[in-house]
Amino acid sequence: MKIKGKMPDRPTPEICVIPRPSGEDIVFRARLIDYNRFKELVKTPQPPLVTKAGGVKTEDYTDATFVNAVSRFNTLRAAYMVIESLKETDGLEWETVKDDDPDTWPNYEQELLDAGLTQNEINHIMGAVMNANSMNESRFEEARERFLRTQEVVAPQG
Repeated sequence: MKIKGKMPDRPTPEICVIPRPSGEDIVFRARLIDYNRFKELVKTPQPPLVTKAGGVKTEDYTDATFVNAVSRFNTLRAAYMVIESLKETDGLEWETVKDDDPDTWPNYEQELLDAGLTQNEINHIMGAVMNANSMNESRFEEARERFLRTQEVVAPQG
């Protein structure tokens, strides 16, 4: 898709700066991600089929195995968003998180803690990840106001 002959710009990364007394602040960059690779590595859970009275087959969304699989899927999806989004951060290296091993993705939080970040600092990083990967009303309002400013007609001075 193009608009006025051009591809739309990608959003700029969110910046999260964690202050340090030494003056060597820690800078995290979070970018918008897509989930294509996630979909390749983690399959969406499907509820089992059960046969009800009269031979009617239906999906059992209360099945314990399915419920656990959905919980795991959601945990992995959230962890994927964090580690994939933070790939924009210069020099970030994970020790136990492996890009191609979904079971390691949730390790990111413990690694951040082990690196000396506080839970509050981690929350700020997660906020940057969320901002990079979602739209909120203030962003829409800002864009709307920017557009409307370009539409203002200067009244002639008399």
